[in-house]
Amino acid sequence: VTLPDSVKVISAYCFAEMEELDTVTMPCVEVIKERAFNYCKNLDTIEFPDSLTIVEDYTFSNCHTLSVVNIPSNITKIGNRAFFRVKITGDIVFPATVKEIGENAFAECNALTGVSFMGDVKIGEAAFYSCKALTKAEFEPASSITLETKAFSQCYNLKALALPEGKVVLSSELFLETGIEVLEINTSDLTAPEDLYAAYDKYNPWVAKGKLKKIIIGKNVNSLNINALECATVTSIVIDE
Repeated sequence: VTLPDSVKVISAYCFAEMEELDTVTMPCVEVIKERAFNYCKNLDTIEFPDSLTIVEDYTFSNCHTLSVVNIPSNITKIGNRAFFRVKITGDIVFPATVKEIGENAFAECNALTGVSFMGDVKIGEAAFYSCKALTKAEFEPASSITLETKAFSQCYNLKALALPEGKVVLSSELFLETGIEVLEINTSDLTAPEDLYAAYDKYNPWVAKGKLKKIIIGKNVNSLNINALECATVTSIVIDE
């Protein structure tokens, strides 16, 4: 399918469940509404134009053969479950214009190997849940970020995470059931809840279920929220001088 230049918005459910659809070209589209391509199981090629600014909820959810996704330079928001269970391979670079990534947006993208965020961003609950091949998550050093609950839960091959130098807001159970073994903290402007590393269990309150072993405190940090250090599995805290 090739859309004409006059098409600026793809409406909700527009191509949903069209199993024969394999290629889409959209030269001037600005917004893709919810579930527009949901369950297009044979869609394998799509080129997003620079004009695209918003991808709404469930837009490409369960497009199991879609393997290459480029995030254009003007996009600002990626909705909930927008790319849920999509076979994205390789790495994704999110430009500085991307300010919000919704809940479960890339959950269970099991061939995704790396993500890089070039600016301030809020990453929603379970946004990259169970991305089993993910080994890299990088932030622009000077950026400010919010990481919601279980943002990288069950990404067991993601072994290290370095937080940026700007304002950082971390949510409950963020590091629950992750593969992260080394956490680097580079900011004093850090919000961290009591249950950052653990979950309440009526038989064993505040059980730590992550694999975190080492915390590195960067040289620019002059004060720190104590909740960021209270993890039962940590065996080493290193202060970078």
